[in-house]
Amino acid sequence: MGALVGLLGLAGLGLAAAMLVVKAVLKKRWEYKKIGVLAVVALALFVIGLVITPSTKENFDVGREAGRKAATEADSGSLSQKAGISESTIEADDLTKEPDPEDSIPDDKNTSDTIPGLTAADIKLNLQQTWGLQFTGPRQGEDLAQDSGQTVDPDTGATLICNIFETSPLHIQWVDFVINASRVAGIVDVDTINAVTEGYFSYCATLPYDNAEPEKAKEWVKNNVSKATKAGNVIKAQFGPATFQMFGTEYFRTLRVTPNEE
Repeated sequence: MGALVGLLGLAGLGLAAAMLVVKAVLKKRWEYKKIGVLAVVALALFVIGLVITPSTKENFDVGREAGRKAATEADSGSLSQKAGISESTIEADDLTKEPDPEDSIPDDKNTSDTIPGLTAADIKLNLQQTWGLQFTGPRQGEDLAQDSGQTVDPDTGATLICNIFETSPLHIQWVDFVINASRVAGIVDVDTINAVTEGYFSYCATLPYDNAEPEKAKEWVKNNVSKATKAGNVIKAQFGPATFQMFGTEYFRTLRVTPNEE
């Protein structure tokens, strides 16, 4: 609506300017007063359009906040729910960022050290859409590629991070979900950081791998997230073929998901 009003204002200003030119060149008998009134009305419409049109940044912040709050509600969605985007779109997006490491891996590669059935796309798309994380795409190291994403929680200033370690986007060795609130230590209280961590980690615990137990994993996070706040204190649990670990300090927490040790 605001954009339409603004466009009408611009059109009116253009018409007034054209009338002035025509009057000067062709000596038309239009009164300057009428042209001035037209210009004033058009300018007013243009200003009103600017005022009532929300900025792009405001729209983005509102959308991201709505998604974040929806994810922290008791019956929120989960990573195990597909994001509704085709696999061809996912793969094309990854390949435009970095070369696909899978091209150099034989089909018969032993994947016993990966989380069965989990792909990078399963993790990334929902975190992008629900929490606003932006990912780098896989960056190849000596043995593994790392695909990292992050965003800043608008309410607390804490950084939400996801680090995916993979031999290819289809073979995930482990995933670290991190809350880094170190820059707001002493400014934001620990209970608030606990609440943000619980919402983010319980959502991330619903990873869609083979034989996953998303509801149990989510409940385990909620029951233990406030306990993983002392250096050296690692809380563990197994859900199907994956091991979950939570550890860290009050203002720096990690939820790590790895394959079970054989």
